[in-house]
Amino acid sequence: MKIPTIDLIDDELVEDCDYQFIAIKDNERSNKILSFDKYRAKVKILFVCFSSNHILKNIISTIQNSNSESDYIAICANQKNYKDITIYKYKNGFYEESIKLVDFIELIEESKVSIDTTAFNEQHLFRILEQLRDKSNEISLIYAEPKNYKYGDLLFYDYKKYLSSFTGDELTGRIKSDSTEDLYIFVLGFDRGMTDFVVKELDPQNISIINGFPGYLPKNKDISILNNIDILNKNPKVYYAQANNPFKVYNAINDIILREKITSENSITIVPLGTRPMFIGAAIYAILNSNVRVFSVSSSKCNNESVGVNKVWRYIFKL
Repeated sequence: MKIPTIDLIDDELVEDCDYQFIAIKDNERSNKILSFDKYRAKVKILFVCFSSNHILKNIISTIQNSNSESDYIAICANQKNYKDITIYKYKNGFYEESIKLVDFIELIEESKVSIDTTAFNEQHLFRILEQLRDKSNEISLIYAEPKNYKYGDLLFYDYKKYLSSFTGDELTGRIKSDSTEDLYIFVLGFDRGMTDFVVKELDPQNISIINGFPGYLPKNKDISILNNIDILNKNPKVYYAQANNPFKVYNAINDIILREKITSENSITIVPLGTRPMFIGAAIYAILNSNVRVFSVSSSKCNNESVGVNKVWRYIFKL
Protein backbone atom coordinates (compact mmCIF):
# COMPACT_ATOMS: atom_id res chain seq x y z
CA MET A 1 0.00 0.00 0.00
CA LYS A 2 1.27 3.46 -0.88
CA ILE A 3 2.35 5.50 2.16
CA PRO A 4 -0.92 7.06 3.35
CA THR A 5 -1.57 10.56 4.64
CA ILE A 6 -4.03 12.00 7.15
CA ASP A 7 -5.36 15.57 7.12
CA LEU A 8 -7.71 17.61 9.25
CA ILE A 9 -10.25 19.22 6.95
CA ASP A 10 -10.87 22.92 7.42
CA ASP A 11 -13.05 25.47 5.71
CA GLU A 12 -10.35 26.21 3.15
CA LEU A 13 -10.12 22.70 1.71
CA VAL A 14 -11.06 22.54 -1.95
CA GLU A 15 -10.16 19.49 -3.98
CA ASP A 16 -11.06 18.06 -7.37
CA CYS A 17 -12.01 14.41 -7.77
CA ASP A 18 -13.57 12.25 -10.44
CA TYR A 19 -16.09 10.36 -8.29
CA GLN A 20 -17.55 11.28 -4.92
CA PHE A 21 -19.63 8.84 -2.83
CA ILE A 22 -21.70 10.47 -0.07
CA ALA A 23 -23.97 8.65 2.40
CA ILE A 24 -26.79 10.73 3.82
CA LYS A 25 -28.52 10.18 7.14
CA ASP A 26 -30.79 12.43 9.12
CA ASN A 27 -28.26 13.29 11.82
CA GLU A 28 -25.83 16.05 12.80
CA ARG A 29 -22.60 14.41 11.63
CA SER A 30 -24.02 13.59 8.19
CA ASN A 31 -25.26 17.15 7.79
CA LYS A 32 -21.81 18.44 8.78
CA ILE A 33 -20.22 16.48 5.96
CA LEU A 34 -22.72 17.89 3.48
CA SER A 35 -21.96 21.43 4.66
CA PHE A 36 -18.23 20.66 4.34
CA ASP A 37 -18.69 19.47 0.79
CA LYS A 38 -15.98 21.38 -1.06
CA TYR A 39 -15.00 18.65 -3.47
CA ARG A 40 -15.54 19.57 -7.12
CA ALA A 41 -16.57 16.12 -8.30
CA LYS A 42 -17.28 15.25 -11.91
CA VAL A 43 -19.71 12.57 -10.75
CA LYS A 44 -21.49 12.39 -7.37
CA ILE A 45 -23.23 9.30 -5.99
CA LEU A 46 -25.58 10.00 -3.07
CA PHE A 47 -26.64 7.11 -0.82
CA VAL A 48 -29.90 7.89 0.95
CA CYS A 49 -29.65 5.75 4.10
CA PHE A 50 -33.07 6.44 5.62
CA SER A 51 -36.72 6.51 4.53
CA SER A 52 -38.08 10.01 4.05
CA ASN A 53 -39.90 11.13 0.92
CA HIS A 54 -39.70 14.76 2.03
CA ILE A 55 -35.91 14.74 2.36
CA LEU A 56 -35.55 12.72 -0.85
CA LYS A 57 -37.43 15.46 -2.71
CA ASN A 58 -35.04 18.03 -1.22
CA ILE A 59 -32.04 15.98 -2.39
CA ILE A 60 -33.43 15.76 -5.93
CA SER A 61 -34.05 19.51 -5.86
CA THR A 62 -30.43 20.06 -4.79
CA ILE A 63 -29.20 17.86 -7.63
CA GLN A 64 -31.10 19.99 -10.11
CA ASN A 65 -28.80 22.86 -9.12
CA SER A 66 -25.64 20.74 -9.06
CA ASN A 67 -22.47 21.69 -10.93
CA SER A 68 -21.41 18.06 -11.44
CA GLU A 69 -21.43 16.52 -14.89
CA SER A 70 -23.69 13.73 -13.59
CA ASP A 71 -25.32 12.83 -10.27
CA TYR A 72 -26.62 9.48 -9.07
CA ILE A 73 -28.94 8.63 -6.19
CA ALA A 74 -28.97 5.23 -4.47
CA ILE A 75 -32.02 4.52 -2.31
CA CYS A 76 -30.66 2.01 0.19
CA ALA A 77 -32.35 2.72 3.54
CA ASN A 78 -33.40 -0.92 3.95
CA GLN A 79 -31.24 -2.51 1.26
CA LYS A 80 -28.86 -5.06 2.74
CA ASN A 81 -27.81 -6.91 -0.41
CA TYR A 82 -25.12 -4.78 -2.05
CA LYS A 83 -25.63 -6.38 -5.46
CA ASP A 84 -29.27 -5.27 -5.48
CA ILE A 85 -28.56 -1.55 -5.03
CA THR A 86 -29.71 0.46 -8.02
CA ILE A 87 -28.51 4.01 -8.65
CA TYR A 88 -30.52 6.57 -10.61
CA LYS A 89 -28.68 8.94 -12.91
CA TYR A 90 -29.53 12.62 -13.14
CA LYS A 91 -27.90 14.74 -15.82
CA ASN A 92 -28.33 18.51 -15.85
CA GLY A 93 -30.82 17.99 -13.02
CA PHE A 94 -33.13 15.55 -14.81
CA TYR A 95 -33.52 11.79 -14.48
CA GLU A 96 -31.88 9.92 -17.36
CA GLU A 97 -31.41 6.21 -16.54
CA SER A 98 -30.75 3.62 -13.82
CA ILE A 99 -27.94 1.11 -13.37
CA LYS A 100 -26.85 -1.40 -10.73
CA LEU A 101 -24.16 0.05 -8.46
CA VAL A 102 -21.85 -2.95 -8.97
CA ASP A 103 -22.02 -2.49 -12.75
CA PHE A 104 -21.42 1.26 -12.41
CA ILE A 105 -18.24 0.77 -10.34
CA GLU A 106 -16.97 -1.86 -12.78
CA LEU A 107 -16.98 0.85 -15.45
CA ILE A 108 -14.73 3.14 -13.39
CA GLU A 109 -11.23 3.37 -14.78
CA GLU A 110 -8.21 4.61 -12.82
CA SER A 111 -9.34 7.83 -11.23
CA LYS A 112 -9.47 9.95 -8.09
CA VAL A 113 -12.25 8.94 -5.69
CA SER A 114 -13.62 10.56 -2.54
CA ILE A 115 -15.88 8.67 -0.10
CA ASP A 116 -17.65 10.17 2.89
CA THR A 117 -17.58 7.21 5.31
CA THR A 118 -19.42 8.82 8.23
CA ALA A 119 -22.94 7.56 7.55
CA PHE A 120 -22.22 4.50 5.39
CA ASN A 121 -23.48 1.03 6.20
CA GLU A 122 -20.30 -1.00 6.95
CA GLN A 123 -21.17 -3.74 4.48
CA HIS A 124 -21.79 -1.25 1.67
CA LEU A 125 -18.59 0.67 2.44
CA PHE A 126 -16.55 -2.54 2.43
CA ARG A 127 -17.99 -3.65 -0.94
CA ILE A 128 -17.29 -0.27 -2.55
CA LEU A 129 -13.67 -0.25 -1.33
CA GLU A 130 -13.26 -3.87 -2.46
CA GLN A 131 -14.59 -3.05 -5.92
CA LEU A 132 -12.37 0.03 -6.20
CA ARG A 133 -9.17 -1.96 -5.70
CA ASP A 134 -6.88 -1.30 -8.69
CA LYS A 135 -9.47 1.12 -10.12
CA SER A 136 -8.38 4.29 -8.34
CA ASN A 137 -5.04 6.07 -8.29
CA GLU A 138 -6.09 7.82 -5.07
CA ILE A 139 -8.87 7.34 -2.53
CA SER A 140 -9.81 10.04 -0.02
CA LEU A 141 -11.97 8.83 2.84
CA ILE A 142 -13.76 11.53 4.86
CA TYR A 143 -14.93 10.98 8.43
CA ALA A 144 -16.69 13.30 10.92
CA GLU A 145 -15.61 12.41 14.45
CA PRO A 146 -18.27 12.75 17.18
CA LYS A 147 -17.82 15.00 20.20
CA ASN A 148 -19.35 12.43 22.53
CA TYR A 149 -21.68 9.43 22.79
CA LYS A 150 -25.02 8.88 24.52
CA TYR A 151 -24.59 6.38 27.33
CA GLY A 152 -28.14 6.10 28.65
CA ASP A 153 -29.45 6.19 32.21
CA LEU A 154 -26.82 3.78 33.54
CA LEU A 155 -23.93 5.87 32.25
CA PHE A 156 -21.14 3.90 30.55
CA TYR A 157 -22.65 0.46 31.17
CA ASP A 158 -25.86 1.24 29.27
CA TYR A 159 -24.30 2.18 25.93
CA LYS A 160 -26.08 0.61 22.95
CA LYS A 161 -25.01 1.00 19.35
CA TYR A 162 -27.97 -1.06 18.10
CA LEU A 163 -31.50 -1.30 19.49
CA SER A 164 -32.65 -4.63 18.06
CA SER A 165 -31.24 -8.13 17.60
CA PHE A 166 -27.80 -8.53 16.00
CA THR A 167 -26.86 -10.17 12.72
CA GLY A 168 -23.35 -11.13 11.66
CA ASP A 169 -21.95 -10.98 8.13
CA GLU A 170 -18.69 -12.41 6.80
CA LEU A 171 -17.81 -9.69 4.30
CA THR A 172 -15.02 -11.31 2.31
CA GLY A 173 -16.64 -14.63 1.38
CA ARG A 174 -13.52 -16.53 2.46
CA ILE A 175 -13.62 -19.95 4.12
CA LYS A 176 -12.29 -20.43 7.65
CA SER A 177 -10.44 -23.63 8.53
CA ASP A 178 -12.33 -24.51 11.76
CA SER A 179 -9.07 -25.08 13.64
CA THR A 180 -8.54 -24.07 17.27
CA GLU A 181 -5.41 -22.29 15.97
CA ASP A 182 -7.45 -19.92 13.79
CA LEU A 183 -6.80 -16.34 14.84
CA TYR A 184 -9.58 -13.91 15.78
CA ILE A 185 -8.69 -10.23 16.15
CA PHE A 186 -11.35 -8.26 18.05
CA VAL A 187 -11.26 -4.48 17.50
CA LEU A 188 -13.20 -3.36 20.56
CA GLY A 189 -16.04 -0.87 20.77
CA PHE A 190 -18.33 0.29 23.59
CA ASP A 191 -21.34 -2.02 23.12
CA ARG A 192 -20.67 -5.15 25.19
CA GLY A 193 -23.72 -6.83 23.63
CA MET A 194 -21.96 -6.86 20.24
CA THR A 195 -18.87 -8.54 21.69
CA ASP A 196 -20.98 -11.16 23.51
CA PHE A 197 -22.92 -11.87 20.30
CA VAL A 198 -19.74 -12.52 18.28
CA VAL A 199 -18.21 -14.78 20.94
CA LYS A 200 -21.41 -16.84 21.03
CA GLU A 201 -21.76 -16.89 17.24
CA LEU A 202 -18.15 -17.78 16.32
CA ASP A 203 -16.88 -19.57 19.45
CA PRO A 204 -13.29 -18.28 18.94
CA GLN A 205 -10.46 -20.01 20.82
CA ASN A 206 -7.40 -17.98 19.81
CA ILE A 207 -8.17 -14.28 20.39
CA SER A 208 -6.08 -11.12 20.19
CA ILE A 209 -7.58 -7.74 21.01
CA ILE A 210 -7.08 -4.19 19.72
CA ASN A 211 -8.41 -1.36 21.87
CA GLY A 212 -8.62 2.25 20.70
CA PHE A 213 -5.98 4.38 22.42
CA PRO A 214 -5.67 7.29 22.25
CA GLY A 215 -9.45 7.58 21.81
CA TYR A 216 -11.50 10.57 20.71
CA LEU A 217 -11.60 11.46 24.42
CA PRO A 218 -9.21 10.30 27.21
CA LYS A 219 -12.00 8.35 28.95
CA ASN A 220 -12.95 6.31 25.87
CA LYS A 221 -10.30 3.62 26.37
CA ASP A 222 -11.55 2.95 29.89
CA ILE A 223 -15.20 2.85 28.78
CA SER A 224 -14.25 0.22 26.21
CA ILE A 225 -12.46 -1.80 28.90
CA LEU A 226 -15.44 -1.58 31.31
CA ASN A 227 -17.86 -2.79 28.66
CA ASN A 228 -15.61 -5.63 27.47
CA ILE A 229 -14.27 -6.84 30.80
CA ASP A 230 -15.31 -10.50 30.27
CA ILE A 231 -13.39 -11.00 27.01
CA LEU A 232 -10.42 -9.02 28.35
CA ASN A 233 -10.19 -11.17 31.48
CA LYS A 234 -10.07 -14.34 29.37
CA ASN A 235 -7.70 -13.00 26.68
CA PRO A 236 -4.66 -11.07 27.94
CA LYS A 237 -3.21 -10.36 24.47
CA VAL A 238 -4.25 -6.71 24.14
CA TYR A 239 -2.79 -4.21 21.67
CA TYR A 240 -3.54 -0.52 21.23
CA ALA A 241 -4.08 1.62 18.14
CA GLN A 242 -5.23 5.21 17.74
CA ALA A 243 -9.04 5.21 17.46
CA ASN A 244 -9.16 7.81 14.68
CA ASN A 245 -6.29 6.43 12.60
CA PRO A 246 -7.09 3.49 10.28
CA PHE A 247 -3.44 3.04 9.32
CA LYS A 248 -2.40 2.51 12.96
CA VAL A 249 -5.07 -0.20 13.16
CA TYR A 250 -3.79 -1.71 9.90
CA ASN A 251 -0.27 -1.88 11.33
CA ALA A 252 -1.48 -3.31 14.65
CA ILE A 253 -3.29 -6.12 12.79
CA ASN A 254 -0.14 -6.86 10.82
CA ASP A 255 1.97 -6.93 13.99
CA ILE A 256 -0.43 -9.35 15.68
CA ILE A 257 -0.40 -11.75 12.72
CA LEU A 258 3.40 -11.73 12.59
CA ARG A 259 3.73 -12.34 16.33
CA GLU A 260 1.15 -15.13 16.31
CA LYS A 261 3.03 -16.87 13.47
CA ILE A 262 -0.17 -17.85 11.70
CA THR A 263 0.40 -20.30 8.83
CA SER A 264 -1.45 -20.51 5.53
CA GLU A 265 -3.38 -23.49 6.91
CA ASN A 266 -5.17 -21.30 9.43
CA SER A 267 -7.68 -18.56 8.83
CA ILE A 268 -7.61 -15.04 10.27
CA THR A 269 -10.86 -13.28 11.18
CA ILE A 270 -11.02 -9.59 12.10
CA VAL A 271 -14.06 -8.49 14.11
CA PRO A 272 -14.29 -4.66 13.88
CA LEU A 273 -16.58 -3.40 16.67
CA GLY A 274 -14.94 -0.03 17.29
CA THR A 275 -14.89 3.33 15.54
CA ARG A 276 -15.40 3.88 11.82
CA PRO A 277 -11.66 4.63 11.25
CA MET A 278 -10.84 1.34 13.02
CA PHE A 279 -13.28 -0.47 10.71
CA ILE A 280 -11.58 1.16 7.72
CA GLY A 281 -8.18 -0.12 8.86
CA ALA A 282 -9.57 -3.66 9.20
CA ALA A 283 -11.32 -3.46 5.82
CA ILE A 284 -8.21 -2.27 3.97
CA TYR A 285 -6.13 -5.04 5.55
CA ALA A 286 -8.62 -7.72 4.51
CA ILE A 287 -8.94 -6.36 0.97
CA LEU A 288 -5.16 -6.47 0.51
CA ASN A 289 -4.64 -9.88 2.17
CA SER A 290 -6.48 -12.85 0.70
CA ASN A 291 -6.25 -15.04 3.84
CA VAL A 292 -8.10 -12.56 6.07
CA ARG A 293 -11.83 -12.48 6.78
CA VAL A 294 -13.94 -9.64 8.23
CA PHE A 295 -16.94 -10.44 10.44
CA SER A 296 -19.22 -7.41 10.73
CA VAL A 297 -22.08 -6.99 13.20
CA SER A 298 -25.20 -5.03 12.32
CA SER A 299 -28.83 -4.63 13.33
CA SER A 300 -32.08 -3.54 11.74
CA LYS A 301 -32.38 -0.61 14.16
CA CYS A 302 -29.42 1.65 14.88
CA ASN A 303 -29.22 3.97 17.87
CA ASN A 304 -28.43 7.62 17.11
CA GLU A 305 -25.70 7.31 19.67
CA SER A 306 -23.36 10.23 18.94
CA VAL A 307 -23.53 13.87 19.98
CA GLY A 308 -22.10 16.76 17.96
CA VAL A 309 -19.10 16.93 15.63
CA ASN A 310 -15.53 17.27 16.87
CA LYS A 311 -13.08 16.99 13.96
CA VAL A 312 -13.41 16.05 10.31
CA TRP A 313 -10.63 13.83 8.99
CA ARG A 314 -9.42 12.90 5.50
CA TYR A 315 -7.50 9.64 4.95
CA ILE A 316 -5.68 9.39 1.61
CA PHE A 317 -4.26 6.14 0.21
CA LYS A 318 -4.21 3.82 -2.81
CA LEU A 319 -5.55 0.27 -2.86
